[in-house]
Amino acid sequence: MLLMLCFATITYAREVVTFKDGSVVKGKISEFVPGGNISIITEDGNTLVFSTMDIVKIDTDRENGDGEYLLLSSYYDMYPKKNLAKKGYRGFATVDPVALTSYGYSLGLYTTHGYQFDHNIFLGGGIGILYTWRDSGLAIPIYLECKNNVGRGFFQFTWGGRLGYAIINDDYKDRYIASSRSIDGSIYLNGYVGCRIPISEQFAINITPQVEVYIGEPINLNLGVGLGFEF
Repeated sequence: MLLMLCFATITYAREVVTFKDGSVVKGKISEFVPGGNISIITEDGNTLVFSTMDIVKIDTDRENGDGEYLLLSSYYDMYPKKNLAKKGYRGFATVDPVALTSYGYSLGLYTTHGYQFDHNIFLGGGIGILYTWRDSGLAIPIYLECKNNVGRGFFQFTWGGRLGYAIINDDYKDRYIASSRSIDGSIYLNGYVGCRIPISEQFAINITPQVEVYIGEPINLNLGVGLGFEF
């Protein structure tokens, strides 16, 4: 028993933390906050702090070579799978029921389709329609969209933007361009930040205040709140 006690005393156990980028840090974990940071005290006495979102796994590593498995994504296990956007194809349908343009109110409808690389990053393309009922102005933007989700709880932060080209009708030209009827369209820009509310692993609701710009002669600026559904 004394021999076993001595052996247990001199056997040094440490954690081996593996990160998504392939890097490995060895030491004692002094703090682990799910959704926050992990603090690791290395053998030379330094304390390193990392985000728990970057962790792939944590093992124990003993000098006698008898390591044991300690943790496999326990951080991710804290959150239901339905909270995380599923990798693969993803589509969006968005309506801007309250969009204030430079010359009045408008209604915007948009649909975007593309690929969800992981829970966070989405890249795709889409088409929309903006109608201003005061003067029957019509713009049809065709765009690329990049979107990013932050967080893994029931309410998540989401932000993104669109870049493309908008085809416009004569009524739009009369109201917004007037001096140059030869212009058939304008550059389309859109930026938004807001909230993502997951319903299931496949479906979620997005509420996103946004700024939309049509660059013509002159520039038409729209401010609105988008209500979107992702599938």
